[in-house]
Amino acid sequence: MFTRLARCRLVQNGGPLGATHSTHRTYHTVVVTGASSGIGYATALEFARDSIFYATMRSPETWVWPADVDGRNWENLIVRAMDVTSDKSVKAAITQIAQEEEGRIDIIVNNAGYGMVAPLEGASIAEATG
Repeated sequence: MFTRLARCRLVQNGGPLGATHSTHRTYHTVVVTGASSGIGYATALEFARDSIFYATMRSPETWVWPADVDGRNWENLIVRAMDVTSDKSVKAAITQIAQEEEGRIDIIVNNAGYGMVAPLEGASIAEATG
C-alpha cells in the first residue's frame, strides 16, 4: 500500500523509498499518536515544518493530506499505522520508526485518546483501552 502526496516522501509497506537522511542531523524526529484529526492533526502540520514527523493513527487510510499552505513542502510528514490499544501495534510502529531514524526519536506526543466516564485509577486495563 502506498501513502503519498506530491512532493511527500513515498512510503510503501511501512518503509521509506528514496530520500535518506544525512549523518549530521539538524532536525528532530517527532512521533504523534492520534494524528488523524483535531489536535493531533494540527500538531502534525506544525511539527512537519522543521522536523521529520511521523503522524500515527489507527486507520492511516483515512488520513487527509493537507493542501499546500504557504508553499510548505510536506516531504517530512510520514503517516504510519499505530493502534495505541494494542501493545503489539505500538511496539512494531515505534521499532520501525526508530530503525528508519537511526535509533533516534526525539519527541513523542501521546495524543491518542479514548473517552470514558469513570475515575482512571478505578478502571481496569480492559476498560481503559476500550
